[in-house]
Amino acid sequence: MKKKFNPLVVFIQEHSSLLLLLKKLNAAAQSIEREGVKTKSVKTINDVIKVLEEEISHHNVMEEEALFPVLEQYVEGPTELLVDEHKLMKKKFLILKKTLAQTQLPNASKLISQKLVINIRETVQVFVNHIHKENYILFPLLKRFLSKEELDKVASKMR
Repeated sequence: MKKKFNPLVVFIQEHSSLLLLLKKLNAAAQSIEREGVKTKSVKTINDVIKVLEEEISHHNVMEEEALFPVLEQYVEGPTELLVDEHKLMKKKFLILKKTLAQTQLPNASKLISQKLVINIRETVQVFVNHIHKENYILFPLLKRFLSKEELDKVASKMR
């Protein structure tokens, strides 16, 4: 028999890991502003993008398929908002990947590097705002109102 776990704790832990990655993205943006696009900052951004792509896709699916259906038994609006934010996060992420690819072209301009910095900042802002909504509003409410059985149901869907 598998050990039971609290899915809210898992989501919060994943958010903590994501926030550390977003901090690295911000640091890369600051480096690009100071020094232009350098190999080190591009490597950092690529590394973060690879991890984010895997982690966020899985994380969002778990929220949407395991957690949100339980929440929707009580209230519908917040899940629609959060799913819309998941879509916005994906859109920002894809724009960031595209802009990063443009900086690697031989004729990449300073304008492209400025665009990359803007895209990083916008992406980080959308992600951080979303994480804070879940960590400081949604999860505390769910912790307070969901029964142990409901949390177990979410956990079983996450396996």
